[in-house]
Amino acid sequence: LTIESEPNAKLTITNANNINVNPIENLKFNLLDNMGNGYGIGIKDSSKVASFDATFTNLSRLSYKGKKISKVIMHFSGTGENWGMNLANNLYYGFHSWNGAKNIRFEWFYEDGTKVNFENGTAYLTVASLNTYLQRNQWGHERTTVISGGKALALYGSSVSLHNGNELYSSKANSIDTSGRARATDGADSKPDQKLIDNFFPNQRYY
Repeated sequence: LTIESEPNAKLTITNANNINVNPIENLKFNLLDNMGNGYGIGIKDSSKVASFDATFTNLSRLSYKGKKISKVIMHFSGTGENWGMNLANNLYYGFHSWNGAKNIRFEWFYEDGTKVNFENGTAYLTVASLNTYLQRNQWGHERTTVISGGKALALYGSSVSLHNGNELYSSKANSIDTSGRARATDGADSKPDQKLIDNFFPNQRYY
C-alpha cells in the first residue's frame, strides 16, 4: 500500500447522525505542517451514539501493488462527552481525534469500483501520537485496537507497545521531556503524578 500526499483530494461528510459539521481552514495537527482544509466534527448529544461517513475522492497518488485506488470511505461511530475530531481533505494526513472512543471501518476502492482486498503483510497504516498523559493538570490514556481485518504491530523502539494481542498504547508517561516536564502541558503541575500512575498502572514507575 502506497499513500502519498493528496492535495487535490475531495472529502465529503455523509450519513451524519448526532454531529455538527464545520469546515476548517489550514489544519495543523502537529502544529507545524500546513495540512490544508478539512472539517471539524463534534457530537450534539453525548448521551447518544454519533456516526458519519467520510468519503475521500479525486485521489491520484494512492495505490496497492501498483494499482490505483480512487476512493476511500471511513465509517465512524462512537460517543462521549465533547466527542470530536478534525479530518483533513488530504487523506495523507488523516484525522486528529479527542474525547471518547471512535470505531472506524475502512473501505478502499479501485478506479473500476471494485473493493481492494489487502493480503496479509502487504499493507500498513500508522496510528500516530498515542499519548499517555499522567499529569495532575492533564490526564489521558490514548490507545487503539484492531477489531477485525488486520493485526496490530508495535514499532521497534517506540514507547507504544502491544497489549492483549491487538491493542496499542504506552504504559508510561510518554509525553515528557528530559527534565520530566510534559511537552504538551504547561504549569506547575505538569510533571507526572505518581499516585495517578500507581492507580492506573500498578507496579510501574514513570521514566
